[in-house]
Amino acid sequence: MLSSWEVLQFISRWGLYLSISGTVGGIGSMLLLRQCATELTTKIERYVWLSSAAGFVLNLLYFWAFIGGALDASFQQSFDSEMATFLLSTPVGSFFKYGALGYGGIFILLSLSRTYPTSISLWRSYLGIISLVFLSVWIVLGFAQIGHSVSQHWLISLTLVLHILVASWWVGSLLPLIWLCKGESMVNTKSALDQFGKVAAAPVILLLVCGTLMAIIYMQGNSWFRFEYGQFLLVKVTIVLMLLLLAFHHKIHRVPAIKNLSTLVKMRISIYVELAVCLIIFLLTAYLSTFIGPPGH
Repeated sequence: MLSSWEVLQFISRWGLYLSISGTVGGIGSMLLLRQCATELTTKIERYVWLSSAAGFVLNLLYFWAFIGGALDASFQQSFDSEMATFLLSTPVGSFFKYGALGYGGIFILLSLSRTYPTSISLWRSYLGIISLVFLSVWIVLGFAQIGHSVSQHWLISLTLVLHILVASWWVGSLLPLIWLCKGESMVNTKSALDQFGKVAAAPVILLLVCGTLMAIIYMQGNSWFRFEYGQFLLVKVTIVLMLLLLAFHHKIHRVPAIKNLSTLVKMRISIYVELAVCLIIFLLTAYLSTFIGPPGH
């Protein structure tokens, strides 16, 4: 039976996938849409701000869950400074420190931008944009400090980072695209969706390549049907392929068909479905990362 700390690890891990997606995808959406959807600037900035705040809190909860789990302690006994200090020197601690700096930095920068909008305009300054992009990449680098890739070759860690970065950007971009489909300008909406489809082509290919390489490396030539990890991985791969087919359908059929409010509503509903599928994929990923290791791990 799972302990409460293991459940907390699973839930906070899933939440961290959502937070990094909102942060990376929100920043990417702001850069992509700032010319053709300026009316969404404030809304997307708030989206990134809230995602970074949630990420900071969930990152703390995730680290705390490891403290409680290591001690097998009650809620009151889990606040142990010695165990916290020890874990800070482990991969779990490295992951926590990357996340704390990244999420905290983005939250502070956007808080300043929201408090002093006339003097600090992050989206209009190269320094602000570079800072936000750097901090979001920094958070993603933290995922290479924990999990199955820690003891692997640096190229495997790089593959993991690229995979998470692209997946976060893609999933985190869906909510801004839904907001875009609620806009009044049909021309701007169709143009922005078309632009997103063109930009997403190369990253999606990279996502597939990185995901395939990691799956092959983690399974180490073992049968996918023999091990529980491989079975769950097959389910995840199947859902991802369905998701890619849906995204391809959007690019080839849905976006070109946008001509009136009815077709725009259908596009928005279809993106909602895509987002729901992504949430399921993140649940599977969190489950694999928390409870099941690859063969030999």
